[in-house]
Amino acid sequence: MLNLGPVSSPSAELPLTQPTPELVIKEILEGTVSSPSEVEAALGTPRQGSISILHHARDLTILNVVWTPGMAVYPHDHRMWALIGLYGGREDNTFYREAPRVCRSREASSWRPGNTALLGESIIHAVANPLRVFTGAIHIYGGDFFGTPRSEWDRETLQEQPFDVERARKLFADANERWLANVEGRRLALTRYELQPPSGPSTQGENRLILRLAAAAADRADRAAHREEIDPEHREQDREPGTTAIQPATVR
Repeated sequence: MLNLGPVSSPSAELPLTQPTPELVIKEILEGTVSSPSEVEAALGTPRQGSISILHHARDLTILNVVWTPGMAVYPHDHRMWALIGLYGGREDNTFYREAPRVCRSREASSWRPGNTALLGESIIHAVANPLRVFTGAIHIYGGDFFGTPRSEWDRETLQEQPFDVERARKLFADANERWLANVEGRRLALTRYELQPPSGPSTQGENRLILRLAAAAADRADRAAHREEIDPEHREQDREPGTTAIQPATVR
């Protein structure tokens, strides 16, 4: 069983009304994700992108968030402090600033298993999983994550709009569907090769090369179609003259 200590069961030992509860909780989270394999054993090996609620209250929300391979999330804010602790994969963050409108900053950060990050209440960021494996992380928020109004921004126009829960759900569903199609495409490509091997003699090395090419061909179109989502740096947007980047997240 995953043990988050008093984080998952707030008590008098950890009053959430103290000046900086996030720093106390961060220390607990750091200890938890310092053994990523134990966290995965407790929460289960990620099989699809999802958000699972571990604890939900007015003053504290704890989630198990799994990013699908290649998944990217548009810029958004939380309007409360947030702690992220990775136990698998990789999470790439691009940070934004609102002054006077949201514009992309030059700040970015990549987090790996065992890393924890503390984000302030005003942070605006976009998230991407650039790997071909699932990324798993424990997210802890200093408030009601689902009941607090917040904003999201269009990736292309940076137009602000209210955060849309249904859109977020569709984002996960689409990413899962795309990944499953990619996996199935690779399987079919390899199956076709096995059923119809090339005619004539071939060496073992040639066979291995053909198998690799077949697998690569199966996901090449997927990579090209979603390149801008998988690689947040693919499309650079200029920052407004005179604006300064937000402070980067605290990462350990």
